[in-house]
Parts: sequence; C-alpha cells; structure tokens
Amino acid sequence: MAKVLELFSQPVYLADDKYVMDDNEKESFKNVAALENLLNHTSKNKMWLEQENLKNLKKFILDNVKNFHHNIIGYDKRIELYITQSWLTMSKPGEGHHLHRHPNSIYSGVYYITGEHTETRFHSPNKDMQQVVFEKEKETCYLEEILTVKAEQGNLIIFPSQLSHDVLANPSKKVRTTLSFNTWFRGEVGMYDRLNNLKI
Repeated sequence: MAKVLELFSQPVYLADDKYVMDDNEKESFKNVAALENLLNHTSKNKMWLEQENLKNLKKFILDNVKNFHHNIIGYDKRIELYITQSWLTMSKPGEGHHLHRHPNSIYSGVYYITGEHTETRFHSPNKDMQQVVFEKEKETCYLEEILTVKAEQGNLIIFPSQLSHDVLANPSKKVRTTLSFNTWFRGEVGMYDRLNNLKI
C-alpha cells in the first residue's frame, strides 16, 4: 500500500483548561475606551494585560505560550517568550473580523472573554501557492482551505503569527469580546559557528 508523508503541519493550540476570571478581573473589562476598526472595535489600550489585577490571567497565557513553544512544537528553552502587546476586540451584532496576520510577532493568541457564537477561521497558506485549481471529488485533509475553531468563554488559542485568520460576523444580540496578544523573545538563538547566532 502506498505511504503518504504528512509534511509541514501548521499547529493551532487550544489550552486544556479554561481560565475563569474572578469578579476583580472582570472589572477590568467594563467601560472600555474603544476605537473603530475595519469591521469591529478595538480597545485604545494596547497593553491590556499590564494591569495589576490581570497578572494571573497573564501568567496563564504565558505558561501556555511556553508549553506550545517548548513541549508541542519542540524548540529548546534558551529563550524567554514575553507578551509585546495585548488588546480587546469588541464585535457588536453583525460585526466580524477581517482576514489578517500579526507581523512582528512569533506567536499570537486569543482569550475568549465571551464565547457565544465565536468562530475563528484559519486559512491554509497552501492555497496561495496552488498552481492549478481542480474540482473536488471528496473532502480530504489535503484539500482543506479553512480550519474553523469554535471557542467558548474562558478558552485560549495560540497560533503562529504568520497564519492568516478571520472571524465570522457575530450572529447574536450581544457584544462579543476577546483579548488578543502578540509575543516576542529574549535570549540567544542560532549557532555561532554557523554564522546565524543572535542574542536579544
């Protein structure tokens, strides 16, 4: 029987545990100063997780980022990953999020403050490299162009920042709120003898 090699997988990480905020943490998400975005609204504050009463949520997120980087993907532990920016996205009924990526970041992620009707869609990078468009006879993992992640309140997802994604329009009658973040690294990467060593 023919053997198929599964090459160059794109990982999307869904944390095992949900993070349930206490009343003190929930206060941080009231009366948010917002700016209009392309298809929704975003917080003026782009360093949201720097608030003192959100330090436990920040630790939960960073612990999962490190688990993703070291234990799932398999990179070594010479570097320290940290959050560079974090912000809220508010989608009113009928609002979604345009297709985008997160430049100047290693991993990005979303924590779902409200989880009703939240579907984040990840788009395959292979689609942009397709030479010929054939008609599909059946659905296989090799023909998938979009992976949809349905999230609930308290869920956390993490993904490589270069992975294109969007969010479908909010079909509910309530505002949908999520917390997004970007990451970078400190430490040493590469090898001195191979002329690709970098210390940050």
